[in-house]
Formats: sequence, C-alpha cells, structure tokens
Amino acid sequence: MVLKQKTNFRLILLFILFFCYSLHPATKLSLAFSQSLVDDWKQGRAVVFELNHGFSFKRDFKIDTLIFTPTFRYAIGVQYTNLTSQKVNYVVPTDNELFAEGLLKYPAGWVVDPFFSANFRTQLTESFAVVKGEKRATAKFWDPVVSMETFGFAHTISDSSKRHILTNRVGVSLKQTRAEYYTSMTDDPRTKERERWKSEAGLEWKTEATLRIEQNVRLSSTNEVFASLKRIKESTFRNTTELQVSLWKSLGIVVKVELMFDQRQKTGMQYRQSMRVGFNWEGL
Repeated sequence: MVLKQKTNFRLILLFILFFCYSLHPATKLSLAFSQSLVDDWKQGRAVVFELNHGFSFKRDFKIDTLIFTPTFRYAIGVQYTNLTSQKVNYVVPTDNELFAEGLLKYPAGWVVDPFFSANFRTQLTESFAVVKGEKRATAKFWDPVVSMETFGFAHTISDSSKRHILTNRVGVSLKQTRAEYYTSMTDDPRTKERERWKSEAGLEWKTEATLRIEQNVRLSSTNEVFASLKRIKESTFRNTTELQVSLWKSLGIVVKVELMFDQRQKTGMQYRQSMRVGFNWEGL
C-alpha cells in the first residue's frame, strides 16, 4: 500500500510539472545524449551510453500585497556501461534529484524583504554506487527526504533589463531528514537504536545569480549553506553552476558543475561535472 501511494504521488507530481511547463514560458525542459565506444589495447572494449532529462519551473504570483514563488525542479538520466575486458555490465540512474519549494515574500519597501519558505529534496528513483563492478543501492524515492522551513530576509538586485539578477536570502531554519531504510543521514552511530528521523535548527544562507553574458550564453549559479546551531561540524554546503550556450535554435551545450559537502553522506567534498550536447526548450 505504501509503495502504491508513493508511485501515485510521483505520477501526479510529474503531471503537475508538465502542466506548469505548458502554461508559462519561465519553465525549462532539456534532453541530452552522450555515447562512446572504445576497443583498443590500452582500455579494451568499452561501451558507454547516457541519456539525461531535466525540467524546472519557477514563477512569481502576486497575492494581494504578498508574492508567492513556487519552484519545481527535477533531473534524471540513465547510463549504460559495458566493459567487456572486465566482464562488467550495468545500468544505473544519473542526476536523480527532485526539488520543490514554496516561497512567500512581503515587499515591505525596506532594503530587505521578509520571507518564509518551505522545501523538500529527494530522489526520483533508486540510486546506486558502483564499487568494483558491483552495484550497491544508496537511496530511493522519499528515502531519505530532506525538508526545510526558513524565516528570514531576502534582497534582490538586477539591472534595468533584468539580464543580470542576484538574490540573497538569510534566515533561521528548521531542517528535518526522514529515512526508512537508507539511514546514513539520520542514524547516530553513538546510540544503539537506529534513528530514522532527525531534526535540527540552524541558519541558512542562499544565493542565486543569473548572468546573461551574450544573447545565446547564460551563466547561473546557486549557493546553499546550512549552519547547524547544535553541531557545527554537520553544516552542509551545496553549489550548482551551469553554463548554457545555444548553438542553433534549441540545440546547445550545457556545462554543469555541482559541489556538495555533507559529512553524513561522505567525508570530504563531493562533486559532479558534466558537459552535454542536447536540446533545451523554454516554455511553449
């Protein structure tokens, strides 16, 4: 019953996202493909195929004197790898992230505007790490899921044409992490019991920047810092930087770099870097 409810929720959410895409040009849809085939004495025979898909929606709605900004974003891909010389053959999902946020802001006319936000972040499907040719499951949909509520102040600056936009948000946050089976982010190794839920208070600082370098070149970057008030060592950092270059109509190149620091997931800095050629659509 629980699995069925989660599956239905996932389908409904994806339907909402595609519906939003058809309504507003502020949405983005992308599809990228990469492939390589090698057969030589240095590497042996190797076949790698990867297909990636992404979606994002963000729009401001004015409600009386308030501004409500919903954000939906997901990224999912699949990678097929066949290493004949090592007798390794596997298919794993890539990117694999779902994020949603609701932001309510009051334009008070001050230097900064008060805001309240609530968001969650999880995986679209089961994730795997490949260790010595063997797949090891690390997470799945809603396991774990991280949610956060923040109250604070926001400040936005931009040029007259809004080609360049910088937004800073600072506030007090309550962060919750829930897990069912993959409890590396919730379990405390100092206790005998296996904890599946964790709550912590802290300070959040989020920066979003968009720079239109040329008509066909856009650079965007997001920084997120959560500083735990109880255990400063468990503070987290996330950076996503994306350079998008349009070559011809919807065809373009996307260079993306993601940096993550969360000691509950892995000691040291985590990173993902990719350069993909594919199609990017904005609205209909």
